[in-house]
Amino acid sequence: MNIDVGRAGDFIAAAALSRMGVQNVISQQTGFDLVAFIPEPIRVEVKTASKRSSENNNLFAFMTSRGASKKIRLTNETADICCLVALPERCALFRLIGDITGSNTRIRAEEFTPENETQSWLDVMEKLNDSPD
Repeated sequence: MNIDVGRAGDFIAAAALSRMGVQNVISQQTGFDLVAFIPEPIRVEVKTASKRSSENNNLFAFMTSRGASKKIRLTNETADICCLVALPERCALFRLIGDITGSNTRIRAEEFTPENETQSWLDVMEKLNDSPD
């Protein structure tokens, strides 16, 4: 992926969290891109799609794994939340890392709305609060 695309995704994710009143910082750590404070720190891995899928123009496809040659699935060891950013829509959706089950994730373009952005964050926060420590 182009570094500029990934960086743009990081900024969109950070802005989305800021709009919701969530303090956050962009990180340069391996395994996650942002730290959100709720108030404890939560690691956020940002995945950005710069265009719709070539196979289906109604979908955005995200590489939800790490690594250039050997793909490594995202795990709770490196991040808590995955933020999926549709760059053309300038919108993000949030998922728990444990809910990301494959190395590719496809999401319908119409799901990327400001309302779903906020609701996906609230859903993730509820799941985190319900999970045992």
